[in-house]
Parts: sequence; C-alpha cells; structure tokens
Amino acid sequence: MNEIYIRFRENIINNKMVSSGDRIILSMSAGKDSVALFYLMERLKNDLSFETVIFHLNHLTRGDESDKDEEYLEDLAQKNGVVLYSTKHDFSQSKSRLSFEEEARDIRYSLIEELSVKTGFKKTAIAHNYDDNAETVLMRILSGTGIKGLGGIEANTGKIIRPLLIFTADEIYSYLKNNNIGWREDCSNTDDKYLRNFVRNRVFPMLEKRFENPVKNINRLSVHARENEDLLNSLVFEKYKDSFSIEENSFTIFMSKLPDNESLIKFILSRLVYQVFGERLTLAIISEILKKYNSERSNLVVYQNAQIIIEKKFINNEKILNIYDTKLKKIPLREWTYSINARLSPLILIDEIKKKISIERVDNKFFVQNMLNESYVFLALPDKCDTVIIRSRKKGDRISLENGWKKIKDLMIEKKLDTFSKSIVPLIEINNSIAAFLPGFVGLQGNRVAYEFKVNNKSDVIIAINCFDSNMGDFL
Repeated sequence: MNEIYIRFRENIINNKMVSSGDRIILSMSAGKDSVALFYLMERLKNDLSFETVIFHLNHLTRGDESDKDEEYLEDLAQKNGVVLYSTKHDFSQSKSRLSFEEEARDIRYSLIEELSVKTGFKKTAIAHNYDDNAETVLMRILSGTGIKGLGGIEANTGKIIRPLLIFTADEIYSYLKNNNIGWREDCSNTDDKYLRNFVRNRVFPMLEKRFENPVKNINRLSVHARENEDLLNSLVFEKYKDSFSIEENSFTIFMSKLPDNESLIKFILSRLVYQVFGERLTLAIISEILKKYNSERSNLVVYQNAQIIIEKKFINNEKILNIYDTKLKKIPLREWTYSINARLSPLILIDEIKKKISIERVDNKFFVQNMLNESYVFLALPDKCDTVIIRSRKKGDRISLENGWKKIKDLMIEKKLDTFSKSIVPLIEINNSIAAFLPGFVGLQGNRVAYEFKVNNKSDVIIAINCFDSNMGDFL
C-alpha cells in the first residue's frame, strides 16, 4: 500500500475528518494538489463509505487555458463516475476593493455554501498543503496578525477539511509522478503580482539561503500558536464563563461581569465572533468597537458588516454587547395582534417574538403561592370578560400606573430600549385598555401591570400569563 495513502488515511481517521455516510464536495482546480486530493479520496472510498462531488470555479482569467482546466475536470469526473458542478465568474468586471485572491476566495466559498445547501453535501475538502500553511502564516505575520492568525490554516472546521496539510508540495508531486497521474499547470502561478506567488517564488527561496528549513520552522511556530491559543481559550472561557451567553445565531457579553481589562475584552470578543460566526475581526476593528462602546450613547450599533451586527445595549441598567446574525435583524413592518379566549387556557405561539405565551385562569391560592415568581404575570380579569389581546405597540398607547397615566413610549425610553427591542415588546389589552407592558417576555425584565388590573383580595377572576421560548415545546 502506498506510503502517502497510508498517512493520508491515518490523518483523516485520527482527526475524524470523514465518517461513513458523509457527502463531501471536493473544491478543485486542475492543478497538482487538487488532483492528488481527488485520487486519494477516491481510494479512501474503498475503506470508508462516503460520497463525493466536484466543484470547480472557472475564473476566466487565462482564456482557453481556463476552459481546458474545466474540460480536464469534466473528463476526470466522467471517467470516475463523479458529478461535476462547474461555474464561471468573470473577474475582469469586478469593482471590488479586495485583491483578486481575496475576492476569488470569497466567491468560491460562497458558491460552495450555495451548492451545499442545494445538494445536501455538508462537508467540503480543500487541497491546501504543508507549504501553503507556511506561506499563509508568513503573510499573516507581515500583515500584523495575532496569536490566532499564527495558527495558520485549520485542518478540520467540521464543515471544511484539509487532509493534505500534512504533505509538502514535493511529496504531492512525487505521489502523482509515481502513480502516473497527470494534472494541468497553471501558468499564473509564476506571476508574482499575486501575493502568494511572490511569497512562494521570491521570499521563501531567499529565506532558504539564510535559514535552515524555514517552511518547517514556520509550521512548527503554527503548531505552537494553536496549542497556546487552545490553552488561552480554555483558561479564559472557564474563568469567565458567566460573562457571556451563546445562542444559535447570536451571543451576548455582559460587560459588568468582566474586569476592566481591555486586552481580555478584546480576546473574548474576537474569539466568540470567530467561534459563533467564523468571522475574523482585525485589531483595528475591535479597537474601534470598544471606542464606540465607551461613548456616552446608550444604544447604538458599534459595528456591522454583511454577516454580523454588534450592538451596545442596556438590560436592567447593565451594559451589554449583543452580537447577532444580520438575518435576525427583522423589525416587524406591520402591527401584530392575537385575540385569545382566556377561558380556554390556551398556549399561543407569537411568531413575531418567537415565543409561546400561556394564559390560564387560576385561583387566589395559586396567586398567593406564586405572586413572587417572576415567570408569571397575574392580572385581575373584569367580570364577563374572556377575551385577552396580545399585540405590538401602537402610536399613543398609554398605561394607567399608581402615579397616573404613562405613555408606553416613555417607559421604553426609560428602559433605554433600542428600535428592535421596542418593536417586539408585547402588550396585553383588555376591554380596550392596556393591562400590562411586558418587556420581560423578550428578555428585558421589568414587566408593568396597569393599576386597574392588579390582583387584590377582592379579585374574582385571576389569569396567569407565562412565556416560553418557541423551541421549548408545549409545557405539561
């Protein structure tokens, strides 16, 4: 059995890159690394049961040569019974400020993500090698990276695997030559106007004249950096685990639970953004975020890009940073209303706030036993009234409190609510009057019950209102 294949298989199995039943996209050019990856993965199918398809992006940068690359992959796919998904993108029309390499990478990953969604092939294999990692680390050093960047190219992110990272470019070349496997040379690899080519063709040959094994030494630095990064993560996030909460597409940092240490805050923010969203924030961006955070303004967006929004907010007079996917920033453009028969003790899904709200009639004993339980809001229901309305705020809404009437708008301003929070705080309306203002139902706390609907020892009909996350299932 070929020595290269044995190492390849052990690397994949030991690092749990591929499991039986996986469906994997091979992101390929027609060059040496991609072709080696293809044949090694094909051979691995004899030992592990999984499926592959090929994805290829034709950059249209080399005329007929680019088309011949695509034709080579079409022939390779057909001969081996593998489906090829190929697409073209004309970069000559680009108006992006990114370099060609950066723009091509972003477009390639975006197209792969689209293909993954359409086909159900959840993993992508990319043919980066040992030399690529050293080049990447050196380029990051020269651009001012931190310890995370020194870690280099990740071998396994769960969605993306890079099983060739353990092989040098020379080892891959030897594998192809020894197995009589052909490939296509990309003449643009000699064009030093591209940064990676300049580093590969100019910088490393110079380093090799003055330093012994610079590629090996930089890769060793990369390993040390990853180990130190893992250690820092485990120590910091264990010590300060109560200072943040993570959900599927968002997280919150409770700043008062952290010491006044800017380096620590930068570390936690950058690592959480990467962990939750896969986004790398530069030191300059993080410094600007903290500068805005320390301003006098109460609620504001301190950073936003195409994927994430970072907001400074107040909850119970406590400053937080709320970071979430831009897709979640959907402020309702219309008012919403749910009319409920309280006699039926319903459980209602309020889709606009992604919550389930229960309303049930209870007796005085239940009220006395649970009146201090903040998960309940108790209201005295007027005689011959069964209808309770849950709705969004309307212009001019007011609530009757102990010290007189108060505009709902003013209550929201007092709580320093941002625009999005204002749009989702539910109100309870009974007999055309606001009976309760419920910011606590969307995680802000501080519910208020109108004076005339407060429960007392003369209340005949009492309703208890409770709120659940919409993914918690019906309560029993």
